[in-house]
Amino acid sequence: MKNNFKSGLQKALDELENITPLKPFNCGKLCSARCCSGGDNDGMGLFPGEKELLENCKDFEINDSEGNFGEPVVVCRGGCDRRKRPLACRIFPLFPLAVERENEIVIVPVPDPRAGMCPLLRCPEKIDRRFYRAVRRAGEYLMRDEDTRKYLLELSGEITDIAELAERLQNMA
Repeated sequence: MKNNFKSGLQKALDELENITPLKPFNCGKLCSARCCSGGDNDGMGLFPGEKELLENCKDFEINDSEGNFGEPVVVCRGGCDRRKRPLACRIFPLFPLAVERENEIVIVPVPDPRAGMCPLLRCPEKIDRRFYRAVRRAGEYLMRDEDTRKYLLELSGEITDIAELAERLQNMA
């Protein structure tokens, strides 16, 4: 089972190796890489199994987290080898939301409500459609393994709760 897990995670990482939200360049150059900056308390959640893949990478600091469903977070040191980016960085500012439809789980790439600092979310139609498809396929790969499936389902519930709360707050204003 562990080998399938690694291959599912690796396939998800590979799916997003050479695609970005804005083809053909690094969108972080438009906003001075806001998603890659922050303090020690800011970080991107790692998916199950990613810690082992990134442990020897000098571009990141891996920290334990009280949140993130028991998985660690990675804090960027301001720049990295893009080929070694964690999955959360590769899918940003989208999220592969696991949604139940007609008694099955489907992956729907949605704007991540936690990605408010990303200027692309003000005009999501500018995000390359191929990027949406790659995020969906990455989510489908993650659903193949028990650990990443459980994590993706839990995180999808949290993302849904955040989006619903944001909508309620917006309607109150």
